[in-house]
Amino acid sequence: MFALNRHFYHIGKIIEANGGYIDKIIGDAVMAIFGLGGQSNAPFRSVKAAMEMLDEVDRLKSSMQVEYGQGFDVGIGIHYGEAVVGMVGPPARESLTAIGDTVNIASRIEAANKEANTKLLISSELYELVKQKVITRNSICLKLPGTTETRILHEISGIQKLTPARDAERI
Repeated sequence: MFALNRHFYHIGKIIEANGGYIDKIIGDAVMAIFGLGGQSNAPFRSVKAAMEMLDEVDRLKSSMQVEYGQGFDVGIGIHYGEAVVGMVGPPARESLTAIGDTVNIASRIEAANKEANTKLLISSELYELVKQKVITRNSICLKLPGTTETRILHEISGIQKLTPARDAERI
């Protein structure tokens, strides 16, 4: 539990620094929402946060190996679309969450990382919004786990380096 909480602490800081909201923690997974405040750059910020999270997991891997005898990897799936967002739960435990197809598809994209042997996959819908700002390692066509639907997913390996003036406008 200490290792997971340490991981969530660092990942949570990255999500929040990029304008995201931690919806929930499910076992060893984090569900985050971007764009709640209507930010036009939320699609890019979600991918930027994902790249920073992967860097942080790699940075922590050696200390986790020393302290706990094993490191771990993560898989991240991101999708872009509309969701129903609101408060849910009994009055004493009510919390903000998102539901709908967009959330379900993102979860399935995350699960597809295992089959694809990747760490960060994004949907074509999101890719169209960020393609000028990211580095793509691969595009793959996969049947998403739990569906009969085949989708083109894009493996992201980095963020494009921009000039200082353009860098300021994209964040």
